[in-house]
Amino acid sequence: MQDLNSFRALGVVVALTIALSGLHVDAAEPPTDESRTKAFLTKHCLSCHGPDTQEKSVAFHKLDFARLAGKDAHLWIKVVEQLKFGQMPPPDAPQPARLDAERVASWIQSRLVEAGHELDVDHKLGQPSYANLLNHEKLFDGSITGPAFSPPRLWRLHPEAYSLFLETFGRQLAEGGPLSKPFTVGDGKGVASNYAALSLADSATLGQLMLNCRQIATWQTVGFRRLKKDNRTKEMVERIFINSPQSFAEIIANQDAPTDTQIAAAVSEEFELVLSRPPSEDEASAYGDLLRRSIEIGGKANGLHTLAMAVLLRPDAIYRMEVGLGKTDEHGRRMLSPYELAHAIAYALTDTPPDQLLLGPRKPNDRSQRPQPPSLMDLAERGELKTRADVQRVVNQIWENDHIEQPRILRFFQEFFGYHAAETVFKGDRANRAFVTKFLVSDADQFVLHHVARDRDVLKELLTTDRYFVQWPGSRQEYDRRIDSITKRNNNSQRKDVNFKYFVERTAKGLHPIPQANPTWRQTVRFYNLDERTWDFPLEQPFAMPPKERVGILTHPAWLVAWSGNFENDPIRRGKWIREHLLAGSIPEIPITVNAQVPEDPHKTLRDRLQVTRKEYCWQCHQKMEPLGLPFEAFTDFGRFRTKEGLGHTHALGNPKETAPVITSGQIIKSGDASIDGDVADVRDLMHRLANSPRVRQSFVRHAFRYWMGRNEKLGDSPTLIAADKAYVDNGGSFKSMVIELLTSDSFLCRK
Repeated sequence: MQDLNSFRALGVVVALTIALSGLHVDAAEPPTDESRTKAFLTKHCLSCHGPDTQEKSVAFHKLDFARLAGKDAHLWIKVVEQLKFGQMPPPDAPQPARLDAERVASWIQSRLVEAGHELDVDHKLGQPSYANLLNHEKLFDGSITGPAFSPPRLWRLHPEAYSLFLETFGRQLAEGGPLSKPFTVGDGKGVASNYAALSLADSATLGQLMLNCRQIATWQTVGFRRLKKDNRTKEMVERIFINSPQSFAEIIANQDAPTDTQIAAAVSEEFELVLSRPPSEDEASAYGDLLRRSIEIGGKANGLHTLAMAVLLRPDAIYRMEVGLGKTDEHGRRMLSPYELAHAIAYALTDTPPDQLLLGPRKPNDRSQRPQPPSLMDLAERGELKTRADVQRVVNQIWENDHIEQPRILRFFQEFFGYHAAETVFKGDRANRAFVTKFLVSDADQFVLHHVARDRDVLKELLTTDRYFVQWPGSRQEYDRRIDSITKRNNNSQRKDVNFKYFVERTAKGLHPIPQANPTWRQTVRFYNLDERTWDFPLEQPFAMPPKERVGILTHPAWLVAWSGNFENDPIRRGKWIREHLLAGSIPEIPITVNAQVPEDPHKTLRDRLQVTRKEYCWQCHQKMEPLGLPFEAFTDFGRFRTKEGLGHTHALGNPKETAPVITSGQIIKSGDASIDGDVADVRDLMHRLANSPRVRQSFVRHAFRYWMGRNEKLGDSPTLIAADKAYVDNGGSFKSMVIELLTSDSFLCRK
């Protein structure tokens, strides 16, 4: 770890090369991997780290290839990391061809592996927490022209999508017992939770999955027997809950052995139910033989049960395949097939399977022969989902369709900002019953969706607006309905409680009451520095907060609570979030030799106690975080605005006798955008400066890429990122335009 810190302190000096001053490659001989590597390092590294110039006191002219896997191996490992992450050569130096750099890094890596050295660079390349190590400038300077693509992969179903999949079999499926939840993802607090390569089904997952599949198969064949009370006779009677596919029911009801036609129909129907597609000829033959043998051995019901289990446990029932079954282009890339595209698009915006994703409102209770709107799978089968233009048309149609729930859009912002984690931050007895975080999170959700719907300067508005939603029921009509319901309930009651008096007094004073029946829950507005006893609930939302208090989502109580500690604020983690999410920066892991604890002293402010991090060894990293997080000291760890900080042993919601003025100044240091670096007066100054930075906007694009591609960006994705950023800017800060550009990009559509 000490070596790693020293390395970073040296400027993460690249291509930690060898001294190649005396090397000569005979042009007459065919180039070898070794000679190619020597030539590359001579051209791109020796000028800065050779015998004449040794930047940051790093020199390699005494090294040679003979020691590549020996005592100098640790330096060569860093060479591989720097080249693979694109961090060296530095942006102001002549840049090598991307493929040349990858070839050199791969050859050095192979030599190290042959010598028994373990490298985790490929592991890091795939981890969300390491994504920002990739050189930001190279991604957006246009020097990399592509073509972009993604590797073939299997992408496991998201837990929410799996839940919807279970619902397709009918709600009474639960009569067979509680269903397992085999799939989980991370909490998504600041990172994309659903990376394709990281969401695997291990043995424990498969064990839980088999329980569900067995229950579905039983539901489709023999059903569940349960004692239920007859509503008429009030007696307990046995009921059978069963939902057999039509082809299954015909085989079970017929006394004769099933015909080939019936066998084929059963296999085909189960494939359609589970996989949303018919079986191939080979699959129809193999599964048909399985069904025949199973019926001969165990009877019809058991045979069909075996068939159902076999289909339910297929990999493509658990994973969606994105291997690229389309045509191969001149670059060796294959476009996703219509079937793959249907799944990719459906799960990019929704949790709904493509055969159930109707591109229009379903006609309720319509038993006529009039056709329902086509599903996404219908378009794929009709050949209307083949080209990039087809994808763009369909994505637009889904985005604009009010009848289609699109939870993955909101989920992106929840995971990016991490505010939904407010409900997981334990405050203990410092929080009273009025601290209902679910309302704060719901308010933040409305805040986000409002700006997504407006679709103008989305990121800037999210970071700088002072207009919020607070306990808004969704519409004026819903507000009136709730107030009417609450007052009628109290008018019909003989007990006129405090709750009733609140509504009567509000109305008498010409003030609008908060549409909340629970008086404790109404007190949640106090975390916005509003008083439910005197506040006139605004019927037009979002509304402006008190002047000079709040600015954007990062001063929303939900975000402030989510990025606070159990007992006080956390400027370090808040600043780290800004560095990594808005400035595309990276922070090294805490060395194991460091006791990362802030000294306890109830008579000093948190800012004063953080002076311990100003030591040179600590400040190398803390300067990237703390100055960005300290302006948020204008708020308590419950999200309330303040001008004084309580000292002594006090509760957060109490009235401390000892206080100190809150200092709200901070700094932006080495952001990567010199135009925004410098001192900031307060959080408002900080947020407006960040919101106007192209680097902040580009960092936002990078995080959107990771979320919708399910992987980290690579240098080869540069054209995709630049195009998405341009679409956002050219369309007035349109989040929709940016996402559609991502979903129609080579990185999304092509595999190689």
